[in-house]
Formats: sequence, C-alpha cells, structure tokens
Amino acid sequence: MGRDEESHLRYQTALVAFTGISETVATTQIFPYCARMVETMEGSSKLALYVGLLYCGNGIGLICGTQMWAWVGSRWGCHRGLRASLFLTSLCVAGCALANSLPLVVALTITRGFCNGVFTLGRVGLHRSYLKWGADDTVAFGWLGAASAVATLCGPALGGITYNAWPELKHPWTLPYLCASLLLATASVAVWLFMEDTATVTEPSAGLSTAVPAQAAVSFEKCSVAGAAGPAPAP
Repeated sequence: MGRDEESHLRYQTALVAFTGISETVATTQIFPYCARMVETMEGSSKLALYVGLLYCGNGIGLICGTQMWAWVGSRWGCHRGLRASLFLTSLCVAGCALANSLPLVVALTITRGFCNGVFTLGRVGLHRSYLKWGADDTVAFGWLGAASAVATLCGPALGGITYNAWPELKHPWTLPYLCASLLLATASVAVWLFMEDTATVTEPSAGLSTAVPAQAAVSFEKCSVAGAAGPAPAP
C-alpha cells in the first residue's frame, strides 16, 4: 500500500472520529446545566426524575435503534446510513433547543438516541475502508477511542461555556443545543462529501485474513471452486 492510500485511510479515520465526537458532544453538553434546566421548567418536585431521564434517554433510544441501523448499513451502505443518522439527530437536538415542555425534551432525547447510528455505522464503514485496501485497522480504532475520550471533555465544556451566553435567545440552554445541532449537521455534510462509499465491500471468507481485500477474497473463492471441480473437459 502506497503513501496515497495510507493518507486516504488516515483521512477516513479522522472523518469517522469527527462524527463520533459530534455525537458525544451533543450527548454530554447538557451535563453542566441539566438540573438547572429541569428546575426552571418543572420546579424541584420532579427534579431527580427528569434529570435521570435526560441523562439516560439517549441510551434508551440507542438500545432500541442499534439493530435497525445495523440493518440500514447492511441494506443501503454505511455512507448513506451515517449521513441520515447525523441529519436526524441534528434535527432532534435543534428541537430540544426550542421546546417549551420538559416531557417534549425527554421525548426528543429518546428519539435522538433511536436515530443515533453514528458509532455502529461509522466504525463498520471505517473497517470496510481498511478491508478494501488490505490494511490493518487496529491503530485507527485506537484513535477512535481517544477521540471519544476527548469528546467527553469537550461536551460539558461547550455546555458550560454557552449556557445563558446569549440572554436574548428563547431559553438559557438554547445556544448549547443549537451549537450541538450545528456540529451534527456539519458532520452529516462532511460524510456526504468526503466519506468513502464501501457498500460493495464484504468480509472475506472464513479462514482468510481480514487484511485481504474483498476483491482478492472473491477471486480466491472462484479459484477454489474451479480447482475443486477439476480440469475443464477437452473440446
């Protein structure tokens, strides 16, 4: 594999890392002001209930929607699925920014989790890119883990800095939600423009190394079948 291919794979890794960072930031930016938002909208009588729902709502939706996004990636490709997932989650986050009802915010948070196929589709798509070029993706997935750790720091920082930073907006939490929505929308556009489409790349057959390109695996299978059938009859 030449330098151009290595550069291309590094670029794809950075792009998938950016999508994961966008999603994690959108999930964690609420941490600094969640209790304050609940108290402002509903009072303190149900503070613990709503804080718990807002913290775990994304996870509830994620559990329900993961298998669906795996099916979408298998049917239409990770490129299209990831683009749609990021766009839908950006709409849900924007809805949270403008919502006047706390139950509506909780419902949108759960819906956002259901629409969240970012980690499933992004990692599968990246693995297929490395598979296509016959490269080892171990280091790339290590960088994805590091990017997730960075995002868990950036999310609360974004929420804390932007909360009530623009008093003219509808709610004090409108700006952090809008920033997170813009980040997700940007990631969706980046995937649309720059992510490699790997819909036709498949896993190699059993017994073959995952470092073998899919095209080579198909050729190997054809040769094996031809060999098992014996030589062609003489004309």
